[in-house]
Amino acid sequence: LPLGAEADGEWMDLEFTQKIDPAEALQRLQAQMPAGFTLLQVEPVAVSADSLSQELVAARWQLQLRPGGICAQSTVLPLAAWQAAAAQLLNSSSWMWHDSDKKGRPRQRDCRPFLQNLSVEGIEGMPAAVELCYEALVDSAGRSLRPEQLQHWFSQQLDAELEMVSLRRESLQLRQSPKA
Repeated sequence: LPLGAEADGEWMDLEFTQKIDPAEALQRLQAQMPAGFTLLQVEPVAVSADSLSQELVAARWQLQLRPGGICAQSTVLPLAAWQAAAAQLLNSSSWMWHDSDKKGRPRQRDCRPFLQNLSVEGIEGMPAAVELCYEALVDSAGRSLRPEQLQHWFSQQLDAELEMVSLRRESLQLRQSPKA
């Protein structure tokens, strides 16, 4: 998760030094969890099986954006403008992202195939902010559409500096349920 992001429905891999019954593992692990954290299930997976990160196929995100920078207090972008920008992105055949790799070499990739769904809603009590919900595919190398890339897209389309008010990963989708 990016720093400061919240998450629901997270998955984790654990490897034990000896075999343990899943129900017992759930009970013992839950006893060690901080208040407010609940483990929902434990499933045994063969040590030779793919890790959970290799099984990820999609993620669902929710983020709130609002105008930022010097004119933030006086800037209210109409919800219709946000929704038009979202429709433009959903209707586009490609969306090239330009950045650099760890060695500083320029690279580009098409982010549009990752975006599956995108919705924009106003937030009651926060007239300048909107909530974006989107689902993005995750490829076999773990690449996906990052929330800050959508923030950048909307910033360019709306010609406004935008700040992220909150970020939550709502869910992760696995290729298949892990089996022993």
